[in-house]
Amino acid sequence: MPKRDVVSWNMIISILSKHGNVMKTLDMFIEMCSQGFRPNSMTYASVLSSSTSIYELKLGAHLHARIIRLQQSIDAYVGSSLIDLYAKCACFKNALGVFNEIKEHNIVSRTSLIGGAVYCGNEVEAFSLFKQMRQVPIASDQFTIATVLGACGGLKDVNIGTQIHAYSIRIGIDPLIPVANALITMYAKCGDSQSANNAFELMSHRDIISWTTMITSFSQNGSIEIAREYFDKMPERNVVSWNSMLAGYINHGFWEDGLKIFVLMRQQGIKPDCITFVSSIGACANAGMQKLGNQIVSQAEKFGFGSDVSVKNSIITMYSKCGRIEDAEKTFVSVSTKNLISWNAMMAGYAQSGHGKQVIDTFEKMTSRAGLVEKAKDVIDKMPTKPNAAVWGALLGACRIHGNSTMAETALKNLIELDAEDSGSYVLLANLYSDSGNLENVSNVRRIMKDKGIRKNPGCSWIEVDNRVHVFTVEDTNHPRIKDVYNALREIIRKIEETGMYAKEQGGLVNKGSTFHSEKLALAFGLMRLPAWMPIHIMKNLRICDDCHLVMKLTSRVVSRELVVRDANRFHHFKDGCCSCRDYW
Repeated sequence: MPKRDVVSWNMIISILSKHGNVMKTLDMFIEMCSQGFRPNSMTYASVLSSSTSIYELKLGAHLHARIIRLQQSIDAYVGSSLIDLYAKCACFKNALGVFNEIKEHNIVSRTSLIGGAVYCGNEVEAFSLFKQMRQVPIASDQFTIATVLGACGGLKDVNIGTQIHAYSIRIGIDPLIPVANALITMYAKCGDSQSANNAFELMSHRDIISWTTMITSFSQNGSIEIAREYFDKMPERNVVSWNSMLAGYINHGFWEDGLKIFVLMRQQGIKPDCITFVSSIGACANAGMQKLGNQIVSQAEKFGFGSDVSVKNSIITMYSKCGRIEDAEKTFVSVSTKNLISWNAMMAGYAQSGHGKQVIDTFEKMTSRAGLVEKAKDVIDKMPTKPNAAVWGALLGACRIHGNSTMAETALKNLIELDAEDSGSYVLLANLYSDSGNLENVSNVRRIMKDKGIRKNPGCSWIEVDNRVHVFTVEDTNHPRIKDVYNALREIIRKIEETGMYAKEQGGLVNKGSTFHSEKLALAFGLMRLPAWMPIHIMKNLRICDDCHLVMKLTSRVVSRELVVRDANRFHHFKDGCCSCRDYW
């Protein structure tokens, strides 16, 4: 342009900001200032929006100081952007301070503060601010109501949510898409799928968010088939819609179905994002599908997500769960900016592979000070966010390896609190009491399971052959080649018994009660179908029993084959009649 003014500068900066070109937005802002043009409220709002998108608190604070220095006061337009920045950078007190600096408030500034409170998890504060807002002559709009409904969903308070719903009807904004979508989300988070569905059906116009919210709603409530029906009915989909369906399957253990969604997504030309790869790689980790996992990792690198810390963390977990701890280590080392999840993933991998010393060494590196299990617990207690199952699982692995039963009990109880319906944690806790001879507590745990209607998960094992996962259960009758599998298993047992090694170690013949456990069936199938030079990798959802563990050890010697079994606790590498766990798991 031969002649530029503030308006033209603002236009280009605004366009760059809205399209997510953060660095170009900042470059243009710096160039504008260097050429002697004085930014106004519109300029600062656009630049602050870019800072917020990358959670750049220091830059936002610098701009805040510059605004005060040059403009003396903050108007509602710029103030709203500052409030949004501070809230999304977890500095709600700063956001509140900015709000108090604004001389004349409007609906945007007040809604921004309410939204900031919700974002920071201060739902009660959000309601208080909403009440204050209703006492001043500023009418609520669709975005205000949508924000307050988000607070109701955060608290899972359907009663207040219903009142806000009624209020939206009274002021005539309930049919508007932002409010309707917020209503669906609120009812879904409160576990009221029927009301969420009613709100959806009453919408005269629906957008992608409406459909995606319904998918997420039914997925979270366990109605995965209904979620798929909504997904199939969608007139158009974006990457968020695909990710919602993908996550729905994976979060409920339908890993293969989730991966089919990923394949279908790619076939339809949808460009995956970071969340897509994190979910898909996680599914491969849980399903033990190492080959497909490697292919998805390559795609992540191709699309520019190879260095993303979330993707790297999921790769660490995948390699760990597939028994490739060295590859997990290499990936961990390559993470330039490690977060808590990175460290937890690596420690969990070491614990699962039985490398107790590496768990402690990694923890010491994380804390930069000497620390054992007790100090690990101390760090967990002081974490700014609530520890998840991975954190407690990593601590449990270290406790089991180093024999700290008291801390192991604490870890297990926290795992149970995180997922009260998971039988695995109860069984582990009962086993812990049993190992220490505390039979009274064993009975108490079993009584609690009975009272809550929690049953032990049925054992199943799976093995990948020719890019297909084959699943076996105890005394399986469903596999198409099950007769051949049983014959192959009987032949293995015959060879083991003929050597006399089983009788020597166990004092008798192979335990008939565990003869057809799922991992033995998977072993027989692997011996039938995989080349003699290839190690056999088996995944199991429960702890491997003593008898199956012994059979695996002896089979590795009899057939001169390396066997790898990942059970609920750890990896077992069987070779030449020995196991990497040294018979302690």
